[in-house]
Amino acid sequence: MTKARFLAASLLMVLIALSGCGYHLVGSELSGGSGFAAGPVDDLSREPLFGPYMRAALASRIVERGGAGDITISVFLHRVDERARAYVVGDIPREYLLTAVADYTLIRGGETIFKETGVSAEQEFAAGLDINATRSFKEAGLRRLAKTLADKILVRATLAMSRGERSK
Repeated sequence: MTKARFLAASLLMVLIALSGCGYHLVGSELSGGSGFAAGPVDDLSREPLFGPYMRAALASRIVERGGAGDITISVFLHRVDERARAYVVGDIPREYLLTAVADYTLIRGGETIFKETGVSAEQEFAAGLDINATRSFKEAGLRRLAKTLADKILVRATLAMSRGERSK
């Protein structure tokens, strides 16, 4: 009897896996034939390179996940903060934390279809032995932060669109 139950449970799991659950992968085409395209990134932060890093990361993540579509993701960066997080003897910073806060808007055909505010991401980076090394580590940290924030925005946008399609 246990063999029959195991076989039935296995068959059910296979059917569930093959049928799909309605969840779409980030950046993949939604059931309405709509996917995402990277739009403008308005940057109010004091980090001059973060806006271009964010735009490149968003475009790259969309391409990695299966292409573009007719829903444009427009990003508004409020701030990118840097603060020392860990110190060594003598109050010398050994580790820093970068935090970015952004809003994003989904636009289709010139019309706003969804907006979310206050999406944030964090990234640590180590202090170098000199100022040049620390700047280099910070730049790498900003690139990783942009990728993390782009991923968060794409996941949230995908979920928002999936909820919106189910409510239609």
